[in-house]
Amino acid sequence: MSKQALAKIPKLKCGNDEKVAEKLRAAIQDAKDGVRRIVAAGLFFEYIDANLEHGELEPWIKTYCTGISRSTYFGWKKLATDLMSSIGVKSATLLDFSVPLHEALLLLPDQLPKKSNRFASKSIARSKEKVIAN
Repeated sequence: MSKQALAKIPKLKCGNDEKVAEKLRAAIQDAKDGVRRIVAAGLFFEYIDANLEHGELEPWIKTYCTGISRSTYFGWKKLATDLMSSIGVKSATLLDFSVPLHEALLLLPDQLPKKSNRFASKSIARSKEKVIAN
């Protein structure tokens, strides 16, 4: 018998261990999805910024996306570009993927386009793995 089998498994005072564990697993997945969605939003800001002239992002967001602060969208954008940089995707290549990264990050691996270039597919998969792992 293994040590783990011999060890007493802790039980919650309230009981309902399986039900509570199920809710906790769902909360953990929601948190992982939340981070992934923040990174996707940050990449979307980067995409929009690249489609505007220098300095136009803030007025564009103030016009079309009221209710989000400058510090929030710049923070999300920085988080996303820093994450991409940490896996080897330079900001100059963020827009060179066959599927926009802000969309691809929300796809499941089997939903990625088959014809996307190998570098893009591997980078997207690695970024999703890192975001989901953390």
